[in-house]
Formats: sequence, structure tokens, C-alpha cells
Amino acid sequence: MPGIARIGDIDTRNDIKSNGSSTVFVNGIGVVRIGDIDTRLDTMVDGSLTVFANGIGVCVTGDRDSRNDTITQGSPSVFAG
Repeated sequence: MPGIARIGDIDTRNDIKSNGSSTVFVNGIGVVRIGDIDTRLDTMVDGSLTVFANGIGVCVTGDRDSRNDTITQGSPSVFAG
């Protein structure tokens, strides 16, 4: 299963996921969700349909953003399908 993306994780262009939940954490770091942005202001468009943070689908490694970049880094110990 893919690791849950967190603020500070990167994608295929090495953009840093800079926005996420301020109340739901994985490994002590805010979770990235559908609609959150990265350092180039790309918006996450893929995410889980069954796992949510603040009522919004969480993003995992392999999910893509509005520029079609995919998350390459995520939690090594917390996973979602």
C-alpha cells in the first residue's frame, strides 16, 4: 500500500507539498489532502475515496496534482489504500 503524503513530501518535479491539515497528522506532520497545494501552487487532484482527514480524501504516493506530477515521497509507516 502507498504511504500517506505529508506536508514537506515531494513529487516528480521535486515540488514540496506545502499545504495540508493543521489537525490530522501522520508521523507528527500534517496530512496532504485533495485540494491542498505545493510550492508551485499546483493543486492535488487525486486522493483516497475511503480515507479522509477533515472530511477530505488524503493523498498518497502515486497521486497526481494539477500539473500531472505524482507524489514520490510519503510516510514510511502509515499507509492508505
